[in-house]
Amino acid sequence: MTNPIPRIPQANPRGQPFLRRFDLETELARRNFFEFVKQGWHVLEPATPFLDGIHVRAIGSHLQAVAEGRISNLIINVPPGHAKSLLTAVFWPVWVWIDHPETRWLFSSYREDLAIRDSTRCRRLIQSDWYQLRWGHCYQLSADQNEKGRFENTATGYRITRRANWRNLADVRVDFAHADVVGRRTVFNIHGIHGNDYRLIARVNYRTRRVFVLYILTHTDYTKGVWKQ
Repeated sequence: MTNPIPRIPQANPRGQPFLRRFDLETELARRNFFEFVKQGWHVLEPATPFLDGIHVRAIGSHLQAVAEGRISNLIINVPPGHAKSLLTAVFWPVWVWIDHPETRWLFSSYREDLAIRDSTRCRRLIQSDWYQLRWGHCYQLSADQNEKGRFENTATGYRITRRANWRNLADVRVDFAHADVVGRRTVFNIHGIHGNDYRLIARVNYRTRRVFVLYILTHTDYTKGVWKQ
């Protein structure tokens, strides 16, 4: 049983407003994604202490920049075991929903069990006492659509999990209609703020269901053709 939050006067003896530490930490977590992760880590990893690191701060600051519209496209490459999935697929969407619960998310993975794992963790974080006590008033999960692979909230936002099951280029084009093959590489159009500003060039291994990102180029750099060498 958790201890109740002590009742603290809302004004000091001089009549000035009193700010509780709880309120201050809650506001810091709402404004700063890294602070949100640090405070909420124990909910999902109770047996593993949170360890600060340059990679955690770098991922956190870049994801916050995406949420604030300062970055349009982002690829994160770090070794396994560095909390990339936990930060991007679990903590991040839950944090964004605090101020923008109408946001709609689509997550995919080459392994269905990994995608479901992250979706389940995401839902567990939302339904935790820690999160509900602070931001439960912002939205609630919809009772009529609350499954492992898909859940919605009362503000029209949702999180959907899909498995990437590409067997050939035709399957890729079901998800990315303008994807094309050049040599042994697959080229994707990335819609930026001003349209098709970028080309993502990757090598798709249909047997292992893995995608290796090779280049992200502007249209000008793409037409130079240096990446073909």
